[in-house]
Amino acid sequence: MDLTAHSTSALLQACRYLGGHMAQRPELLVAIWSIVNKSTIRSKGDQETSLLAGDQHGTDCTWLVTESLVPAVLCSQGSVGVSRWIFEHPDSPLRHLAYSQRYALYLHPHCHGQRSLTTDDTTDSVLIPFWQALYRSMGKRLLRRLAGDTVGMIAKSLEPVLNSGPWSVSRIIMEQIQSYDNLVVPVADMLVWPLRAAEQTTRAYPSEMIYATAFSLDVFFAVTLDELAGPQTNSRPRLRRDGTGIAPWFLNTIELVVQLSVRLAQRLATYRLAASSIDTSRTDSAPWDALCRVLDDWWRALLHLAYERMIQGDYAFYALVQRALECMGGIQPWDDEMMSDAQLESLAKDQPQLANDRSSKSGSWNLLERASGSDPGRHDNLKVWSLLVAIDNAKQRLVAEPHHADLSLKALAALVDALHATFLQLARFLGIAWMLREASETGAGESWVSTTAAEEMSESLSTAGYLYLFRIRNRTEPSPSHRHALGPDSLKRSISALFIAEDSRRAARLSKAGVSTLSELVSADWLYLFWSTDQPPDRASLQWFGPSTRHQVNADEQDERVQLVAEFLLERCFLPRVLAAPAEYRCVVAWMLLLAREPNIAPFNLLLLLTILFKTAFLLLQGMTRLECIRMARFVREMLRLVDRWRRQGPDSWERQRLSSAAFQGRGGAPCQWSQFVLWYELMREKMLNVACDALEMLPRPLTEQRTLSSGTASHQVTPDMDSEPGHERNPERVSCESAHLSLGNILRALNIMVEEFPSRSHTAGERIEKALSSIIEREQNVSDDDEQHTDILTLATSYLGRLRARRLGLEARRAPQRTSGGPRPEARAFSSRAMGSSSTSAHHPRANTDTSPERPDTRIGARRSSVPARPPNVSSNPRRSDERPGREDPSLSHRERPHRPPPGSWPRAQRRVAVPERRPNVALTANEPPRKRVLNPQITGSSEHWTGPRPSSERDANGKLVKPGQERRTIQGMRHTASLASTGGTAQPQRTTGAPRDERQQQQQQPRL
Repeated sequence: MDLTAHSTSALLQACRYLGGHMAQRPELLVAIWSIVNKSTIRSKGDQETSLLAGDQHGTDCTWLVTESLVPAVLCSQGSVGVSRWIFEHPDSPLRHLAYSQRYALYLHPHCHGQRSLTTDDTTDSVLIPFWQALYRSMGKRLLRRLAGDTVGMIAKSLEPVLNSGPWSVSRIIMEQIQSYDNLVVPVADMLVWPLRAAEQTTRAYPSEMIYATAFSLDVFFAVTLDELAGPQTNSRPRLRRDGTGIAPWFLNTIELVVQLSVRLAQRLATYRLAASSIDTSRTDSAPWDALCRVLDDWWRALLHLAYERMIQGDYAFYALVQRALECMGGIQPWDDEMMSDAQLESLAKDQPQLANDRSSKSGSWNLLERASGSDPGRHDNLKVWSLLVAIDNAKQRLVAEPHHADLSLKALAALVDALHATFLQLARFLGIAWMLREASETGAGESWVSTTAAEEMSESLSTAGYLYLFRIRNRTEPSPSHRHALGPDSLKRSISALFIAEDSRRAARLSKAGVSTLSELVSADWLYLFWSTDQPPDRASLQWFGPSTRHQVNADEQDERVQLVAEFLLERCFLPRVLAAPAEYRCVVAWMLLLAREPNIAPFNLLLLLTILFKTAFLLLQGMTRLECIRMARFVREMLRLVDRWRRQGPDSWERQRLSSAAFQGRGGAPCQWSQFVLWYELMREKMLNVACDALEMLPRPLTEQRTLSSGTASHQVTPDMDSEPGHERNPERVSCESAHLSLGNILRALNIMVEEFPSRSHTAGERIEKALSSIIEREQNVSDDDEQHTDILTLATSYLGRLRARRLGLEARRAPQRTSGGPRPEARAFSSRAMGSSSTSAHHPRANTDTSPERPDTRIGARRSSVPARPPNVSSNPRRSDERPGREDPSLSHRERPHRPPPGSWPRAQRRVAVPERRPNVALTANEPPRKRVLNPQITGSSEHWTGPRPSSERDANGKLVKPGQERRTIQGMRHTASLASTGGTAQPQRTTGAPRDERQQQQQQPRL
């Protein structure tokens, strides 16, 4: 029946007087609400409005919160009847409201215990503050005991508290989560525990439990959304200002959102699977549908919030999209630094692998697909296109206007990489959705992308982003209804716009080349083929590269044309595609090789393009981000490998390759001869080495100057306030230091990637690089406590220096003379004869002493190395460094005669001692006078002949017998001397070597005993 305004107000006044006591009679509350609902509550707004929009302080909203919803829930004492009435009854207050209006009601001040300052405060129920304080204290007490092994017990105790006071408990949970990251998984399991219990109970009672859980989660989702969307303060920024990433409290909140969603999606998928195997008429699916609706609305709200905040410049919300795609969609973000060559090769087969990941996460994937609007059945939702455009525009805005972001350069570069990685994730999500949509039978006749939306997206996205998305789209076979979305027409319009921009930019040079537009030099059909396919086609189906009409041109015009084409291909085609994705450099190399094999490819010169690339490679690397630097370095490494392979193949192969294609030209357009190519190869290597060494020598200087300025006495311009608040108004010296820091890190990162190909194998190039690296390492290691040490620079420089020395040692080992099968080497035979006491030692070793007269040992400091006995030519006498591999053992010794060497690093350096015999004249020794030995420090003598210390039980002596631990051991020199005495008839007793070195002064003053 229709109610008048007077009767409606009288009924509201009666509800006001009843207050919280009305919750004890749920049927009375339902009856009153069914009467008032038709004349008072009006559904308004749609789901695209702002999340917190709505009439929060209006008459209807205030009445609903203060007199109906809050008292009914707070005073229910865990009763599930109120929650069922809210979601199941046809006249329920929240069933037909959009999620924006529901969340606005949940976030009303009265729901959180904040009393309004109106004149109606005297009519508020006094029970509401009491129940809120009670549930808050109970929630704190229970959550203190939450851990991984107490989830079930805490969930059972907290369930009635959460159903009665979801506002207070939700706030307490958020406070705990933002402070302790180890509570994320236990809290997610605790919130889903009632659903697990509902599956194990009888069929009569689970529906009320599921309704109560749905209502509690709906309130919890609203509180979580309010925490994420809250205003940023100085104490709670979302982005760290030091450039290390997202703030921990924001990451913990996002992790809880994702983990809880994954668990809820798995429960819903399990229920649907169980319901499909039994009779659906006996199962009640309404509670699960209500829970599914609550979860879908939450993710629509989250993605809409991320879209709005990305437009407003709050870039931290990329982490929400990235983590959701990773955990719910199975799409991992690409980090080039963690990917091996095998993983890069497998990226071509990424699409089927993603489909398998999607099938393993079908529940989470369907949830993300519905929430993102990629479900064609829901046209009123947020479209994933808008979010994709917002992320790409945010990245372009940061690159174009970096001074508007109040961030350091390090944080800015890391944020650009993160936004681009998120864009690639979302683009791959779209590609899988397209593939699945094309394969489904229901989507064959309709399209969820209009022509207008596709055109707007192609205009809003950047050129690189749009072209990457176009290649993903072409991996599937579009149906006729989907051909207009990202079709050939849109790509051709983008190529035409690219030609127009280049014509206006290079107008003077085009007139000098004798053409009016760049499309006369590079075919638009070739560009369309290059941008639309992942791998190049075969030579038979390759479109012609240059213009169709060829006429005679003079030499100056031809040179200018070749230069223009090389610069255009490198700047606008090859490099943008290389920097777009991790494995795109392989496709670019394949395209370049295909162009190099064409017989008539003028005006394209591959050697000129490589010249521009090698000259500007290290200059371009200094202005890139971390991921762009890695991709660029891998591309340059592949080009160096290609050129080095041409040089190793020899002149015959070069002549055949040069004669079969016009892409290998020298100056003036003449074919490049083999001698010219070798000279060009050496010049390019030298040019790259000069640029790299100059950068390693010049870039560390601003870092040292910044340390001097920040010491406190050198300059008054650098203040703590400026350092704590980086931005476009910060000190110019600090900006220069940050730029030098990023540039030096990029150079070292690129050198680590190209270590096998650059620098050349010459000794001079390696020494020059090692000298610059040693200077950087010494500078970073010797910083004072007050200065800032750049740990990343020190790590990259040390890693590259070690790899460079390892490459040099490996090269020396390969160049060492190999032992022939006909017999031992000459030095090995000389070594054996000397050990047996032969008189031909002097004929085989130049350092043998033939003088038999006694002499005094040289006690000068510079002559200390002369006491080391002679070694074979292949054994180095230089001390082994800690970062080098140990030298090889002498091949003439048997496995019993070789000294025992523990693994490097197994013993401390203080325990490493060398037993070296003292130099003695060649005189006859008696049997009672053994040769004296002294123990020297390897750091002083430079000898690494013998190891002493704790003996392993598996060592053998000279006779092949096992030596027990602690038993006397013989040095190699002692065994050789014993063998020499045996040949002459004398005997000698070995002397035990001690591990402690003698005093240096005693070693110099001691005289040998004859």
